[in-house]
Amino acid sequence: MPSNSQQTIQVWTPVIAAASHAFSRGDFGAFVTEIPSGGTILILPADSVDGDWYDWTDADGSCSSGSPVTMQAADAATIQGESSFDWTAAYSWARARYDADTNNWVLRPIAPFPARVRRPRLW
Repeated sequence: MPSNSQQTIQVWTPVIAAASHAFSRGDFGAFVTEIPSGGTILILPADSVDGDWYDWTDADGSCSSGSPVTMQAADAATIQGESSFDWTAAYSWARARYDADTNNWVLRPIAPFPARVRRPRLW
């Protein structure tokens, strides 16, 4: 069973103008906004268990080639078989799900956020 949030509460963390953000066990996802020049790095936690997953979204469309979002694993795990994964399209979003058998984070979907939900509320 996934250990993060136990899917009972969806804890979305605002990541505003930050160079990096490390997901915690209690996180469900991250609203990434005001991505700085050079980008934002999202760090997946070490010692994850099979089925753990984390979401993120570029909530304000600030993701670009000059301000990418990069996802990295905190340990020897891979992401889609690579050491990191980059997004450069505005309103991108993804879910990273951990597969313990392969020590790999699987991403889906890898696409811009649907227009009808582009402006989530940040509390």
